[in-house]
Amino acid sequence: MCPHCGFTFPENPYTVSAGPPLTKDGFKEWQTEMESMITNGKSALESQKVVVDKGSFEDVLDAAHRRFHVFLPEVEKPTTGTALLGQLAKLEPEPFEGCRKLLNSVITRVSSMAANAGEMEVAETYGPLSDHLIQTLGDIEVRIGKNDTLLDLLKQSPTQIVESVRTYFLVPFQRLILKFRPRSLQVMSSYGLPKETREDVDDALQAHLGYLEAIQKNVKGYAEIKLKQAQGQLSVLLNMIQKHIRSTLIPGGETATGYIIASLVVGVLGEFINPNVIPDGVSGTGGAIDTTSRAPIQILEVCLSRLKLEGLKFTEDEIRDLIARRTAAENDLFTTRQNKMTQEEKKSDLMMKRLGLGAWSVGGTKAVYTLNAEQYGREKDQRMEMGLGNLAVDPVAAAEAHELVYGGGGEGAEGGYDVDQMAADDY
Repeated sequence: MCPHCGFTFPENPYTVSAGPPLTKDGFKEWQTEMESMITNGKSALESQKVVVDKGSFEDVLDAAHRRFHVFLPEVEKPTTGTALLGQLAKLEPEPFEGCRKLLNSVITRVSSMAANAGEMEVAETYGPLSDHLIQTLGDIEVRIGKNDTLLDLLKQSPTQIVESVRTYFLVPFQRLILKFRPRSLQVMSSYGLPKETREDVDDALQAHLGYLEAIQKNVKGYAEIKLKQAQGQLSVLLNMIQKHIRSTLIPGGETATGYIIASLVVGVLGEFINPNVIPDGVSGTGGAIDTTSRAPIQILEVCLSRLKLEGLKFTEDEIRDLIARRTAAENDLFTTRQNKMTQEEKKSDLMMKRLGLGAWSVGGTKAVYTLNAEQYGREKDQRMEMGLGNLAVDPVAAAEAHELVYGGGGEGAEGGYDVDQMAADDY
């Protein structure tokens, strides 16, 4: 029975084949079944007094169309102009102390800016944000020294800035707050990877996340409150930038967008390491905070070092050069190996090469998408022989990161300054 109109079918209408069979005998049988079904259907329509005419047929079609009608979603028009700047001014929590007042002053100036304003006029209109950016960068430099990594970050596109800040600041802040243990992140045994491969992956994960352990001990008291405040500010700010901020929607275009994003991001980071900005929940008089007051500075330094170490951005020429160096190193490896062979070994190796055996048997489609433990070990040994090591990192940046985290005393050492030994106002 049809659940919509109550019509009772004489037999199951869903057992009908999609089309007639190709054989002659099968087609005759199928045709007989169809004629019988049509006859039974007509009898059912007549016995149940269903009117079958042009009007009722059109009613059935209309009902089917209405049932499967797809409503187009309404196009949501993005917020633009000063209204968009107003949304930034209403962000909760406020990106940094005085942000609303600063943005409201900019909105007033933008309201009188010409629609076709030039770059100089845009820069003058957004002057308060530019001044705040320069001042905050100066304060950061006083506390952590000159750092080109942060300046390079601000030169990226808005999308790249969001991803970089999320990866190297927001996510580490969240992990520090949640007491994340890097050693808890390991390859699942259910993957069935070879032991050597699994150990290499675990070592790589530890090398990538181990820096958190060096600063985790200082995330308490004042430092933890500052960290939670910065995490909340960045989370809301990055979400707003990613979803709504576009240079075509901001008065002043790309120039204005750069001032806005840079000022807000730097404002959050600058306030994070500024001990003179005391968040709610911290008690203290005359600026005297507990001994973890310097921990935010150390955390920011470490995060910047990770960004410098891992935030690689090569040009096309640099990529070509790296590929050429890798190819040359591989050629040198085979040349050196053959130079060490005797004449008999060279003849044997040449024969193996022609037959595609031994070291020359590597390749084929299967090698691209399957893991071979022997081939993995062979390529690892080749990289070591070529002097490429296990990690393709900048050795200078790696040394700086190691020096910063471990104080140059080796992994696990705690050289350099210790925040537990710093005075509250020693910054």
